[in-house]
Amino acid sequence: MIANVPPTEYEVTTLLPAGSEEQTRQLFGEKGGKKYTGIAAAPADGKLEWKLKLFRGTYQLIVNGAAKVVTVKGRGIIDVTDP
Repeated sequence: MIANVPPTEYEVTTLLPAGSEEQTRQLFGEKGGKKYTGIAAAPADGKLEWKLKLFRGTYQLIVNGAAKVVTVKGRGIIDVTDP
């Protein structure tokens, strides 16, 4: 038996670097077979966290003129690291 199960989309909260609460934010990743595609963008909202729905994988977060690597692992566990 072969079953096609859609990938799980996780609700994740990404913590943003200090000082970026008044900065716009962008998230890039792979979508539809195209790499470095815009996944999400948001204006400044005065908060140091960004709530998103993401699939398991690796994304690039650009905020406050700096880039971070966001990795979403199984069960929605995330890591945010410097590139």
